[in-house]
Amino acid sequence: MPSRDSRSPLWFGLDRTASGDSLRFAGSALADAAVYAGVGLLVDALTMVRGLRQRPQRVSVYLVQAVMGGVTGGLLAWYFDAGQLQVVLDRVAA
Repeated sequence: MPSRDSRSPLWFGLDRTASGDSLRFAGSALADAAVYAGVGLLVDALTMVRGLRQRPQRVSVYLVQAVMGGVTGGLLAWYFDAGQLQVVLDRVAA
């Protein structure tokens, strides 16, 4: 594991290229689930502030969004390991 600056967040200090497939999938799935459901909640909060919505949606809506974001992010992180990502970036740059 590379040395970390004490001010850097844990996510940026992890050696994600050397981690196993399951760790890479799980880390990305958790992060993307939180982001995906968080954006949905933020959009609902903004519509409540604007007066277009009375209350947030049911919790099940945010859970479904979290599952969709988590699975999508996890699968993308699993597929794009360090070697595969470099191949895709080289082809896009060409």
